[in-house]
Amino acid sequence: MAAPAGTAPTGRHDLEGTVLSVSETRHEPADFNTYRFFSILLILLGLLPLVLLYITFRIAFAIIFRMLGFRPGMTFFGHFFWIMVGRGHSGGREEPVMNAVIRTSTGEQRTVRIKGHLVRGSLQSGDRVALNGRWDGGTLLFRRGRNLTTGSELRLRPNYWKPVFFILLAAALGLVIYAANQPGYP
Repeated sequence: MAAPAGTAPTGRHDLEGTVLSVSETRHEPADFNTYRFFSILLILLGLLPLVLLYITFRIAFAIIFRMLGFRPGMTFFGHFFWIMVGRGHSGGREEPVMNAVIRTSTGEQRTVRIKGHLVRGSLQSGDRVALNGRWDGGTLLFRRGRNLTTGSELRLRPNYWKPVFFILLAAALGLVIYAANQPGYP
């Protein structure tokens, strides 16, 4: 969506104006992180041979112990379930969310939604700000900005999963290329 008229007077920022109000910080569920999802998927795919080896040994030992009359204390699938699901599941991740109302130089009021941990700078009523982000339904979804009153940069905590994903992807592609160039590879 294009920026609403009168919100970017300098052309450098998506929204520039004076902060009228800032809401209390509340917490909402974190947005789906595509890079995190695919990074974990690559890690699990990399560990798949080890998991299959573990399953094979568990089944073999369970058969041998049963033939000898021993009963293992934990069933195979119960143990396998805890390995795959894990006890430290972090499905309830939350992020702080603030809404701010900004008055532009034309007198219009615009809403800014700040979702994530603000690691640099702060917003107070009366501060003059220049903000960047993405417009969605008349609301600016904040990415970064500058508090012109205090001279501080406003920045959210970066997504560290993005470089992790590309490093894992490069490693996986490197392994595939290496394996494909080995003698005897079909």
